[in-house]
Amino acid sequence: MKKNQFIPKSTFLKNKYSFLYLLLLYFINIAALTAVEDTESQKYAEIEENLNRMSDMEAVTYLAKLQKIEPKNPHVLFRIGWYMQKREDDDSAEKYYKKALSYAPNYSPALINTGNIYKRRKDFDKAEFYYKKAVQASPESGSGYYNLGTLYIELSRKKEAEEALAKCVELSPENISARLNIASVYISLFNENREKENLVTAKKYLLDANRIDKKYAHVYYSLGVIYEMENKPTTALEYYKEAVRYYNSHHPMKKKAMKKIHYLSLVIK
Repeated sequence: MKKNQFIPKSTFLKNKYSFLYLLLLYFINIAALTAVEDTESQKYAEIEENLNRMSDMEAVTYLAKLQKIEPKNPHVLFRIGWYMQKREDDDSAEKYYKKALSYAPNYSPALINTGNIYKRRKDFDKAEFYYKKAVQASPESGSGYYNLGTLYIELSRKKEAEEALAKCVELSPENISARLNIASVYISLFNENREKENLVTAKKYLLDANRIDKKYAHVYYSLGVIYEMENKPTTALEYYKEAVRYYNSHHPMKKKAMKKIHYLSLVIK
């Protein structure tokens, strides 16, 4: 365009209205996508509400009917897999999870449960692959990080376990299992290097867990272990007593806590 040459008014208006038209289309599409997502969320909530009222047998029958109506619904496929897994039929569960993922590759629950199946099979590379995919799919959720962290504990990859579980705690502060597991990592590190800072950190996670839930038996037991390691038998004894109080009568850890109480009672005397 030559210097000082103006765009004709008609061209300017045409471009202006084209832009406005495209902008309008954009917002219509966003609104439509939001409406679809809201409808899907409502549909999933309705399915879950129905399942909560049913026995396992009724739930499987209900889901089979839903699958005939919506064969590509990832949530329905995932839930069928979940019931298969509950029956300890991992092979069938895996098929349904992977079918769900074929329609929704970033569906985190299916990614995590597929990882869980591989973890039970001791195929740790594949388990890690699926857990990492779950983290990528839902980086705002603590679930993928939690499963990744517990996998790393099993593999004695303590640094990676600590990082994953710390992220889980950051995203899901109420997750007591994550706090217990990260505390176990620091206790294990203390046993290796005898650095007291590791026990201090472990205790912090456990005391925070205790503030969240005053009736979580294993938190009391783990705190008893730490105070015993710190050579504070009286305090350890009190925590073991609380553990016994909250473990149910058939829990195997209840007997261990009772043995600890018996031993420490003799030591204190």
